[in-house]
Amino acid sequence: MYIFLDEDINNIDFLLYPQYIDSIGQLISSTCCGCNILDAKRSTFKFLIESTVFSKNQVKNIEEIMRHNYEYNDLFQNAPYKIIVSSTASSISRNDNIWILPLSSIEYGSLQSVELLAEDLTDGQLLIHSVDHYKKLNGYNSLSYKITPRNGGGTNIYSNLINVLENSKDFTIVFCDSDKFSPEANLGDTTQKCIELSNSHEKFSFFMKTKGREIENDLPITFVIESHIDDPKVQQRIQKLEYVKSKLDIPFMDYIDLKEGLRTDWISKFEKNTKNFEFWGEFNLALSKINYKDFNNKFSQDESETILPMICEKMASNTLDWLDDKKKNHPKSIHSQIKKDAKAFNSWLEHGKDIFWLGCAMKKIRL
Repeated sequence: MYIFLDEDINNIDFLLYPQYIDSIGQLISSTCCGCNILDAKRSTFKFLIESTVFSKNQVKNIEEIMRHNYEYNDLFQNAPYKIIVSSTASSISRNDNIWILPLSSIEYGSLQSVELLAEDLTDGQLLIHSVDHYKKLNGYNSLSYKITPRNGGGTNIYSNLINVLENSKDFTIVFCDSDKFSPEANLGDTTQKCIELSNSHEKFSFFMKTKGREIENDLPITFVIESHIDDPKVQQRIQKLEYVKSKLDIPFMDYIDLKEGLRTDWISKFEKNTKNFEFWGEFNLALSKINYKDFNNKFSQDESETILPMICEKMASNTLDWLDDKKKNHPKSIHSQIKKDAKAFNSWLEHGKDIFWLGCAMKKIRL
């Protein structure tokens, strides 16, 4: 992550506060190891160099950090997420997307990585690919990132988040499925609890969620097609869904369960006069007016019929295998595809952008 040393660092008396030598040393070390980006005003870096409390090797590292940052000065000035390390702050605080971190809280092992806590490991590993795509598309080849995906345990992600925030020395991104059934619906209960915990001012974390219902709904359809190229049944299902999508100006693909399909018993559970009921009622009416042979206008609670087909139960893991180059048809020219149709990859690249800037880092320094 982008870490900025506040100017109050210039006022430290290292004879009175020798522990701050180790804290700043940890920041220098983690930056040079490719774990984050460390920045400051030139006067602050000069103060550290001339303080005579740091080793020759640490001074060389500071000078190398300064040279690196000079090249990216304009970019870093506009970094969307920042940690400001202050010698006078007594606790973690947050102002929008800026976190104030007490220098006194930084100890050995701090800020070695950004933890990406997703509902399961596959979700986190998929999101790392979105970071790679965003990074390459924007030409940030000289920058790196240090992000570690973690398994949040599905519906147990809230309790696991509590544990992580209490024990981790690193910044944490918690990424949840929205679990929304329509655009204006409320977030799922677990997701809402995670956002409230993560957004509290004393927490060193950031909350993210899917744009659609689940991670599967945010995957670019091109990836899904390519990762199931040898499965004609999946290809047929995708064609059906894409046909309906082309006929309706309703974002239903963002909110159906692509692992199970759209079923009448699923729709019938929504209470009348709710956002979900209105959305799927509108969809029902629109679908009945197009030439879709699989449509069946039955929404009784006693019926359980498929309205729209699923894509695949293992859609996410299959797509991950393809992106990891574990399938026969290897990923080719992904970035060219994204560049040609950025709108189709909007949600994907937005995730990549946020996670990249939360976990950005220098490449390792070798002196």
